[in-house]
Amino acid sequence: MAYTRPEVVSAVGGVVGALSAGELSLVAGRGGLSVDQLREGLVGCEDRLRPYPDALWSWLDELLALVPVEGTRPVEHETVVPLWTDEGAAQLGLRLRLVPVGRRGYLDARVVGFEEIDPAPEWSGFAEGSVGEPATSLAVPGDTPVPERWRPALREVVSRLARGDFDGLARDGVLAPVRHPSHEMVREGLQGYPDRLVELPADPWPWSDFTPADHGPGRYAVVLPLWTAGQSPSDLSLEADIDDRGADDVRVQVIGAHVL
Repeated sequence: MAYTRPEVVSAVGGVVGALSAGELSLVAGRGGLSVDQLREGLVGCEDRLRPYPDALWSWLDELLALVPVEGTRPVEHETVVPLWTDEGAAQLGLRLRLVPVGRRGYLDARVVGFEEIDPAPEWSGFAEGSVGEPATSLAVPGDTPVPERWRPALREVVSRLARGDFDGLARDGVLAPVRHPSHEMVREGLQGYPDRLVELPADPWPWSDFTPADHGPGRYAVVLPLWTAGQSPSDLSLEADIDDRGADDVRVQVIGAHVL
């Protein structure tokens, strides 16, 4: 594989987390099944879905079985993973295709199907905090959580940061151009942090904060603590500007990533 196992873990866990949060359009936007197909596949269990527990993240690497997809260049892989509920691993599985995107080859995990499965015994016993040291929390709840309409855009940005898509975010205007000092500061701040950045859980928003920015109406400054493999949330925070232009036009510009 041209990508690392941590990238695979982050991509897979992120899809499960987004589905548990009901963000079907975010998942469908990566390719694979449409929103309607996702909704149909989740009938009967959508209200019981949960993100993977913190205890599972450090083991997910060992639980995934990746199968190369013949005829794909660069090589894509598929894997089947159980969805998660309050009872643990469900008998409804996701077939995910891991697709390298862009010149660097960061990963998109795309839902291409649902399957009835019998999860292997290794998936059992992962109640929150049941394996290894429980994740710690170094952040405190914010006073003014970000509005719901901004949340899908922020979640997508964090997802791409967790996958290392710095160049793609720069091309989309979310990050400063490559080799710009602020771009390198964000990249080095995240890559140099001593714990692995992961996708946001189902409900990270109570820890977020926003204030009106001083450069025009519709502009806001946001601080959002980030989650890592060992801290939920961590002391690492994303600082971003929101440009809310009404309707469905919400734009994020990353300003920095700092330890608070």
